[in-house]
Amino acid sequence: MAIQPEALPDLWLVRFLIQAPYIVPDDDPGALESKMNVFSWVNDYDDITNDKTFNGSLNLNWNINKYFSYSLRAGGNIVVNDRKRWYGIQLPPGENVKGLLAISNVNKSNYTVENLLNFNMDLTKDFRLSATAGITYDEYHFLTENVSGNTFSIYDLRTKGLSNAGKGGCETAYTKRLSTAFIFRAC
Repeated sequence: MAIQPEALPDLWLVRFLIQAPYIVPDDDPGALESKMNVFSWVNDYDDITNDKTFNGSLNLNWNINKYFSYSLRAGGNIVVNDRKRWYGIQLPPGENVKGLLAISNVNKSNYTVENLLNFNMDLTKDFRLSATAGITYDEYHFLTENVSGNTFSIYDLRTKGLSNAGKGGCETAYTKRLSTAFIFRAC
């Protein structure tokens, strides 16, 4: 006994699976419109992501004498993200362009170095003299690369087939920022 879609009005997923077969016959008039079905994202889509992250910090304190102390703080981050996405001909992004491969690479890094010299002196029981002087240095790098290709003649290579693309493009952006600050405070 077959399940009738009308008998299950609340189970929209079951109705969708029954009405959308996995393989569309070539002589079907609807085959020219779209080959996408519920299994297309499983069979004709790849998303391979490789993330690498490193975070580090350092904090050094030195009491020079009774009144002076020195602090050095340094830290940095490195992030590398490589992502490859393949959209085959069963999915809308790759359907009209005979497959679409998008590759993006992001490289970010930053580091900060902070030097602080502190002066603290108790003059009386109720009065204290304090001063801080320091220099902060930070630097940021951001590099992004986007490459795409389409019009593939061989679909089996998927994310490894960029050299097989008939058309493609590349976009690269690089940003760098450097800042230095001097701090002096007395109270």
